[in-house]
Amino acid sequence: MALKEILLEKVLWLGKPPPTPARRWYHLGRNWHLSKYRPHGIPVRELAERSTASPEFRQECSVILQTVPENLRTMLSEFGLMVQPTWDIYETLEFSDYHGPRGHGDRFTWPRVSGLCRDKGHVVALCEYVVLDGRRQKAENRQGVFNHELGHSFDAACDYISQKEEFLARVKVDVERIRQVLSPSHATVLHYFLAEAPQGPSEIFAECFAACLGVCAVKYWTEDMKSWFPKSYEMVERLVALPPHELRKLMRSETALPPQ
Repeated sequence: MALKEILLEKVLWLGKPPPTPARRWYHLGRNWHLSKYRPHGIPVRELAERSTASPEFRQECSVILQTVPENLRTMLSEFGLMVQPTWDIYETLEFSDYHGPRGHGDRFTWPRVSGLCRDKGHVVALCEYVVLDGRRQKAENRQGVFNHELGHSFDAACDYISQKEEFLARVKVDVERIRQVLSPSHATVLHYFLAEAPQGPSEIFAECFAACLGVCAVKYWTEDMKSWFPKSYEMVERLVALPPHELRKLMRSETALPPQ
């Protein structure tokens, strides 16, 4: 089997993979011809070379990819979505990420994270292992983590609709209701969602999306998102049910930048 084929088997695509450049004789059988292979801006060669996940985990990720509903599959494959199965989170992090995962502070550090959406929503990294209580163990609820990270990809594909006026207005209503109903001590449990934009609305959107697909990154959230954030959930549920031609109208341009 060619080196190119072995390397590119380490990553997975939703839909048909973008065509790769031809290998020339002067590449001497190496993967140098992939150095400029960056479909949708994704550094495919770099991410594939980093990934050391087991073949069994890559196969599991392939099966998880098949769970994407057909209308979303059509839209997101056109947008361009690659899954990077990794041994752990450090195989996908960039140097700028090392300050820690967004919104968790000291309570949730990178070794505990089992998924990440990166490259403007075009890449979902799924981790085979995490570190909990000082011990390395297999990551659990991989389907829920994938659904959540896919929610961020869908948000990005829809031109970061979680930061648009309609969704922000719904988040505001939901958050105000939560703050009125819950005591401050209970509200701190939801600090991840109650943060200011762009984080809070982005995470609410992604987790509502995951709930619509059947399971959240934290399993018990699956039933709770609709009651915690009813207005936000209602909008996400409507978007997830749109046919491909309607979803295509929401797709962002290649030059759009994520909210800061």
